[in-house]
Formats: sequence, C-alpha cells, structure tokens
Amino acid sequence: MDSRKHWYRLAPLHPFPAAIDDCTTATTWLLSHTEEYNVDPKRIGIFGDSAGGNLAAAVSQRLTFDSQYSHLPKLRLQALIYPALQAVDFETPSYQQNGHYQALILTKPLMVMCWGLYLNGIKEVNFAAAASTNNHTSPYAKKLLAKQDIVSHDIIPENIRSGEYVPPTSNDFGNTTLYDSIKDTLLNPDFAPLMRTDLKGLPEAYIIACNFDVLRDDSIFYSNRLEKAGVKVTLKYYEGGVHGSLTEQHDGLFELEAARRMRHDLVTYLNQTLLS
Repeated sequence: MDSRKHWYRLAPLHPFPAAIDDCTTATTWLLSHTEEYNVDPKRIGIFGDSAGGNLAAAVSQRLTFDSQYSHLPKLRLQALIYPALQAVDFETPSYQQNGHYQALILTKPLMVMCWGLYLNGIKEVNFAAAASTNNHTSPYAKKLLAKQDIVSHDIIPENIRSGEYVPPTSNDFGNTTLYDSIKDTLLNPDFAPLMRTDLKGLPEAYIIACNFDVLRDDSIFYSNRLEKAGVKVTLKYYEGGVHGSLTEQHDGLFELEAARRMRHDLVTYLNQTLLS
C-alpha cells in the first residue's frame, strides 16, 4: 500500500480557500495519472487528521458533487481522524468538557483561534472573542441550525455528554453584523464539511473520535449525518483517546493504550478495504 503526502499552503498567510484548493489540485492530479504510477484507480483513498481531516472531507465532497470532476476515478474511502468539521458551535458537549484542559494538545481557545485564522488570515480580529461564547452567529442562524439538526447536542449519546456539560437554554443571542460578514464562508462546505445539506453519494468513511478532544462531537455529528444519507460509515470511538494520539511518538514510556489500538484498527481497516 502506497501513501502520498502533499504540503498545502497554511493560514494565516494563506487563509481559506488556499488549503482546500491545493489539496484538490494534488488529489485530482493523482487521479488523472494513475496509469503513470501504476496505481489501481479503484483503490485510492484520502486520509487526514485534525485540520487534515477537514480537508480530506472537503476534497471528498468536491470530487463527489462538483461536475468538473465527474470524469475522474471515484475515491474508495475517506479516513477522517478526529477532524475539525464545523465552526458554528463552540459550546458542544465536547468543547464544554475538554476545552479548558491545558494538558491537552487542543483547547477551546486554540481551536477558536485556528478557525479564525483560517477564516480571515492575518485580518482576524473579532472572530475569536465572539466565537468563544457562540456570539459569532445570529439568533436566526442558531434557530435555523437547530431546525436542520446539524449540530444538535441530542445526537451525542447521553453517557458521553454527561458530566461537565450544560445544555443551551436559549438561541436568542448573537452578533448579526459579524455573522452577516462571515456567513458565506462559515456555512460553505469547503470550509466546514458538516454544513453540506446533502451527503448522499460520498465515499465510504472511517472516522475516529477521541473522548478527550474538543472535536469529538464533530466526528459524531458527521457520522450520524453520513449514515442518514446512506453512506457506509465506521465510527471508532476511543474512550481514553486524546487529540493527536495517532501522530504522537509511539516509542515513549507514556504512550496511551488508545493510541496503539487506534493505529492497529486504522491499518487493519485500510488493508481490508483497499487491498481486499
């Protein structure tokens, strides 16, 4: 099994859509040159972790739904490792439960800052302060999102969202002016793949969620919506896992057992899916 890594332009110097454009270019180039590299076009998957999971999901959507790519081979799978998939709700159960632990790689303030820099680049000034309290969306947007059931907290199993979690009591707040200035990007599936309304036809998905991760619920939200759209999904939930587990050094004294299982499960899945 061969793997190819492609470097893409990074925010804040290169905000959205630079990264997704670069990743789309690299992926479509490979799909157009399979014979040249002796690659079976029926056994190509896309993989990404964290921000890379966002890009892998977004590229999968582009290749599936944008007619300009309809002539290319279809991706066999998308492997999304604790992906960042939405920036409309920073008060999900996982953000509330894990966002303040400084020992974790990814905190809520850091994640909010990263989304802001990806959104606006070096011009980011108002987003982070507002988004930290979900004040970056308007009351109307909150009610619409609730009606669409895209980021409904009820989707998260009760045993997972119990503990340090306070359900929202009102949607009647927000900065409408700020929201109107960013909504075209905020709701763009290229920016936040969870925002796409119709997911039918996407390639099979393997999604990892870690309990101790602010992005945990993004994985659960997306898995739920993919299943409802008829897409085959394998959601692997690691109760003792943390964000970054898969790519941490694995020869040290303090390696998490969840990280070992995560790697084993992923490799097993890829072998079974791509090589069988």
